[in-house]
Amino acid sequence: MIILASLLLWGLALAAHALLQPKMLRTTGLPILPGLPLHLCRLSFPPLALWLCWKLGAIQGLLTWLGTGSVAGVLACLALTGFSVHLARQEKRAS
Repeated sequence: MIILASLLLWGLALAAHALLQPKMLRTTGLPILPGLPLHLCRLSFPPLALWLCWKLGAIQGLLTWLGTGSVAGVLACLALTGFSVHLARQEKRAS
């Protein structure tokens, strides 16, 4: 359960980081989102995931935290790329 929670927290933090990038907003066609909540997510969720993983023990917790961060980065990238491709296909069909 800790691993799933860590994946979720990392994924949300990385998605918030992506949504703070102007290029990502242009690519997805999303409006500019309020920055403060996204900054807070980006800054607070990874340490919270570390705190959760630390309950597994120091070494195992640190390795789990780093591993879930890596996996969440790949999953966030795939999700945002899939979303961008989906929007591009919709635009192509509309025109």
